[in-house]
Amino acid sequence: MRLDAERERFISRVEKIRLEWVNVRPVSLVKLSQSEVWTVTEVVEHLVLVESGIAQFISKALAETGIPANWFGAPGREGRLLPLLSFLRGRILASAMKRPIKVKSPSDKVMPRGIRTLPDLIEEWRGVGERVRSTPVLGNQRKLRRLGVFVHPLIGMLNLQDTLKFIREHIFHHGFQLDRIERAFGD
Repeated sequence: MRLDAERERFISRVEKIRLEWVNVRPVSLVKLSQSEVWTVTEVVEHLVLVESGIAQFISKALAETGIPANWFGAPGREGRLLPLLSFLRGRILASAMKRPIKVKSPSDKVMPRGIRTLPDLIEEWRGVGERVRSTPVLGNQRKLRRLGVFVHPLIGMLNLQDTLKFIREHIFHHGFQLDRIERAFGD
């Protein structure tokens, strides 16, 4: 799974950063306030919070019996349109995530709290990855494309395929943040 490879690539990069830097805010990156610049540990915590939250949305949507509450296959045009809308929304997100621009998180729920250690977060993140990887995939791929499993706070409902792509692109995007941190520390 390409998502697993992206997660492990990111973790590998993080593990190569000198330990004395993982909980330090790079002073050269601070412009207005310390809260605008995350430490390496906070970046990882954010990624864990995002992926863990999305994994819960996916599990809930797929565990529903009958027609889930967020099933868009009900009579009407939405069921047929979700695959296209999800694809377009996913492409918009992917395009934004491939650029090294700073984006403010649309939700406080995924903001780092700074109370966990980096090794604990990495262990939890790998566990979340295992949960995502073991998500039961419905036999009917056509229905699966019409099943909304995650509502992105800015662009709306995504199906499973585009949600997994978003997670991968989100991890990739935070690689730019690691680049900035590493440059600030001169590594």
